[in-house]
Amino acid sequence: MRRRKLSSRRNRYVTVPLLRRVTASMIPFYCKIVTDRCFAKRWSAAVRKADLDRLDIMFHKATPVTRKTASLSTNGIGYMVGFNVKAPIYEYVNSTSIRPGHVQFTFSTPVHRAIAKAVLPLYREIAKNRCFAAKIVQAIHRNDNKLLNVLVRSLIPSKALHSVQVDESGIMMAFKFRKVPYLYYNELYRFEFD
Repeated sequence: MRRRKLSSRRNRYVTVPLLRRVTASMIPFYCKIVTDRCFAKRWSAAVRKADLDRLDIMFHKATPVTRKTASLSTNGIGYMVGFNVKAPIYEYVNSTSIRPGHVQFTFSTPVHRAIAKAVLPLYREIAKNRCFAAKIVQAIHRNDNKLLNVLVRSLIPSKALHSVQVDESGIMMAFKFRKVPYLYYNELYRFEFD
């Protein structure tokens, strides 16, 4: 019981307006990844090289409205887009990555494009539908993985969607693709500063 309470407390930070703003901000970028193969290839190459300057330029060209509110980071196996927000969150992040410890300097363009295509309907629905976003936030606050799973899978019917769960005041979606030996994660979460 105590563990669930701690988990619930940690998951209480996200709000409906915050989740809607972050997903709306990411839609143009994911659209660019899906529709422009050359852009997606250049993006993946920059991730593998951990070329933060290149990623920053590319991201802000695809999503100019985020120039003052978003910052990027990379680790050679994924990228994180952090949105500056007020306390107690400070930074809310959207990321696509492989878990550290599995590979180094690996990031697949076809997999990234497939994930972007899969999450776009979810992000669009959260951004435009306040009631749907409120249900997502309710699932996060309650640490209700079952409800979150139902809501997310209603808009991501992809067989590649391996798992969905509440994590760090957000959503963790794991994708598993054939011929790829590790999971890719697309996440929305509160970044905790040490």
